[in-house]
Amino acid sequence: MSQTATLFALLFAAFWSPWAVADCQLQEATPAVLAELAGGVTLEGSDDNAEAPLWLGPVRTPACTLEPELFRGPLATAQGRYLFLIRTSGSEQQLAQYDLQQCKLIWQSKPQFGAARLLKDGYQIGKKRLRFDPQCRPRKTS
Repeated sequence: MSQTATLFALLFAAFWSPWAVADCQLQEATPAVLAELAGGVTLEGSDDNAEAPLWLGPVRTPACTLEPELFRGPLATAQGRYLFLIRTSGSEQQLAQYDLQQCKLIWQSKPQFGAARLLKDGYQIGKKRLRFDPQCRPRKTS
């Protein structure tokens, strides 16, 4: 490899790779994380069940109020702007993704059944894995 090609490869790796490897890592939305997200996120209407809490909503930020239906965790955040929660109705659950910068629901899964578990890049609900690409868009499910 010529010196010019080597230099170009090193420069490309140094300047481009930080953007290329950025991904959508979901972080558990603890009270401390929610306090930092979008200027402070407040979940209202809790049933105060420490083991498996449910919320009636709304979800409030300084900029907006979101009105998800009855929801539960595990709650997650990603990229400092997305909030993920599990909307629930009877035995059905839907993973919902909210963009807190746009103050709106941007995606929801089809109804799922089973316990929800947070993964590094998505959720597992029952036997179904719901994952997100580096831009936090839903991936094709497995």
